[in-house]
Amino acid sequence: MAIECIHWGDLGDRTHRGDHGLAFALWPQPVDHDECFQKAGFDCFADTDAAWDADFAIIIQDVLAILATYGGPSVTGPSLVQRPFGRPGALATDLQLHERIALVARDDQFASCHADFGAPVRAALHASDGHPILWIWLHREVAQARDSKLRTIARGRHLVETTLRWDALLPDRLFS
Repeated sequence: MAIECIHWGDLGDRTHRGDHGLAFALWPQPVDHDECFQKAGFDCFADTDAAWDADFAIIIQDVLAILATYGGPSVTGPSLVQRPFGRPGALATDLQLHERIALVARDDQFASCHADFGAPVRAALHASDGHPILWIWLHREVAQARDSKLRTIARGRHLVETTLRWDALLPDRLFS
């Protein structure tokens, strides 16, 4: 099943590392049934498959490519990716950033992954909690480009602004 459309939700003005900017969430439709998404008011659920995973990987890579135009990423997150049942897995540094993002966005057993772009920081990306949501922050100097960046990421898919009850989905301490 392919990803049919891309949703985005405006989180408004947020500060990140002391700078002001705009934050928003980006997620595909459909998503696997998820209690947090349901509590937030989203109801476009279906069982995802390998085609969906491939589409989501492309979306992540597109987001990373766009954010990299503001400068190289500085990544924070776990140094070791744990496999289920506590067995050690690969070093997170052995995974490419898009793989780390996909991993934590699809499986809540893994710690969050965060990347800041540029020096000084002009953009940030956060994934966590096993939710296929990309939390994005843009510095106020580059935030006006948000809509054109969203259209690029959508690649012709429907792009839908969606308001959810963010308290059901927001990670702790996300772009204060």
